[in-house]
Amino acid sequence: MCVDAISTWVTNMFKDVPSFLGGLGTVMSVAAPVMAGKAAQESAEAQAKAAEYNAQIEESKAAISAERAAQEERQLRLRGALTKGAQRAAFGAAGLVPDAGSPLDVLLSTQWSIEQDAATIRYNAMLDQWGYGSRANMERYQAAAARAAGKQARTAGIIGGITH
Repeated sequence: MCVDAISTWVTNMFKDVPSFLGGLGTVMSVAAPVMAGKAAQESAEAQAKAAEYNAQIEESKAAISAERAAQEERQLRLRGALTKGAQRAAFGAAGLVPDAGSPLDVLLSTQWSIEQDAATIRYNAMLDQWGYGSRANMERYQAAAARAAGKQARTAGIIGGITH
């Protein structure tokens, strides 16, 4: 008798479990796509932040490139001034006037070479900066695309959850 009473009690306690689990299944079929969409959006946001960080690195490289080029140009001009000074001294020691004739041509040629080299340094730095800037822009584009994809995934999850 005691066993029958316990059996009846257990049966009565859990007689609504199948309907409860069916309701849980409905809740899960709605919640799962929403949660998957949220997870996809969070992942996309992490990708976007990484891309923005990479863009900042590229911009830093561009600034470093500009400073490096300016330093190279300063060093070039210093070496050029030393070279021209040595040329003037050599001309003077040889008894030549450095501001006329062939000595002047040599000094002008030296100055022209210095300016050509300086222009090359600036041009190369400009190309480097352009490349870094382009990569920074591409990283920012990828960040925006990742965020858009994340929003789409979240919206799709919400819509998927509603339609179930």
